[in-house]
Amino acid sequence: MRDEQIRLKGWPKRLRDRQSNKLGNWHSDWSKRYEDRAEFREEERVSPSDYNLHYLDVNPPMDAALNFDRRAREIDGCDPDTKRQLPDPDPHERFRGAVLAAAVGDAFGAAVDAGAVRKLPWKPSVMLGKESLVEYVVQEASASPTAVTQLLAFTIEGLVRAHTARRLNPVDQDPAPEVQHAYQRWLYTQRIPWGSRGHWSSCGGTYAAQGADPDGWLIQTQALFADRVPNPGVVASLAGFARTGAQSTLKSPLGPARGGDVVPRAAMASIWSNELSEAFAAAVDIAVLTHSHPDDYLAAGTLAAILHQQLRGFPFSECLLHARRELDRWPGREKTSRLLDKAMDVIQNVWTPAPQPSAQRAFGVGGDGAEALGIAVYIGMASDYVREALLLAMNYTEHRSVVGAISGILIGAEFGVQAIPSDLRAPLVLSDAIETLAKDALVEFSPGPPADEAWLRRYPAW
Repeated sequence: MRDEQIRLKGWPKRLRDRQSNKLGNWHSDWSKRYEDRAEFREEERVSPSDYNLHYLDVNPPMDAALNFDRRAREIDGCDPDTKRQLPDPDPHERFRGAVLAAAVGDAFGAAVDAGAVRKLPWKPSVMLGKESLVEYVVQEASASPTAVTQLLAFTIEGLVRAHTARRLNPVDQDPAPEVQHAYQRWLYTQRIPWGSRGHWSSCGGTYAAQGADPDGWLIQTQALFADRVPNPGVVASLAGFARTGAQSTLKSPLGPARGGDVVPRAAMASIWSNELSEAFAAAVDIAVLTHSHPDDYLAAGTLAAILHQQLRGFPFSECLLHARRELDRWPGREKTSRLLDKAMDVIQNVWTPAPQPSAQRAFGVGGDGAEALGIAVYIGMASDYVREALLLAMNYTEHRSVVGAISGILIGAEFGVQAIPSDLRAPLVLSDAIETLAKDALVEFSPGPPADEAWLRRYPAW
């Protein structure tokens, strides 16, 4: 992050100086790789003590040199294609950056979990010594995000429809019913537990009474009709609503799901209101639709509050401070508060970036919302460019898609959509739909949103 109030142990406080040092580390790392031809080598085991090394010229040295040049510009805060310094992002670019980097982080995590990457040693700091981290290079032509991104997309759609409804009926101040409706549409895209895709009548619950098929444009996106490792508790929660019509709320919590997967999607409520407290509460209400534990839904509210402030251009330390003050008003905050404090403690007192064992001792493995948020906040403070944040997320937890998505939100909002590396962005499945949703949300939440029939067909107000 560019905030000089955040003092990273082992690094100068000025972003420009840190970029220079990180560029030097990358040059040394890359030079060693180039010398060893690590990217051009294939190992063939002949016996336990004997290797034959065959050099494959799959990437000629000129390509490697170009790769170094592009990566160097990326670290230096420049556009790799134009070589121009990236400008400070405006609020629209921050939101688009947060949304798209979340999807990229999710898909990156899925690619690592699936083994669709090449692994290389990575030393982002000389202080790591022998405990180098791993750089992951996506090798597949496409990168498919998980249900984390699918549900994030439907959350944004639900928020847009809820805001449209609020414009038409100012009494309607609660986005949770429209987001619930959106989640039932997502359920319709999934092979729900009995093994075949359901009918809208069996997935939509009370919303199915309004029509034979789900409406809106997003449900027509065929790439969404894919099962991408959904949280079983989320599926159970939405299937329960389809049967009973009973919505899970703070007063009547019914959602059985646990985990940090709810945090990135519910944090999209950052756009719901100009008031920080209302954005936090909206994120909590959305999270509780499926996740009834405070370590999950309060982490979601906290991330929404941080993003809410990032979009308004506050330094990251102030974003954390404002979010923490809001969190302190809620019961059940203890673990989330403790891990936010731990993130600041580790960034100030452990050489950055922390070795993997140190990070896991501090934050856990990222299994619930509080742990996933704590890791991602630390990563956000430790990182000065998008790829760095996502690589740290891949190293620090086995819940890579979730922590990658949360880290993507934080770093994407800080540096904007133009800072997302093209090689991570280009193969992203659903990128067009994600970009369209982000842009449409900015239109709907602008001072002069559309009111024509075409918009209402696109985003029906219910």
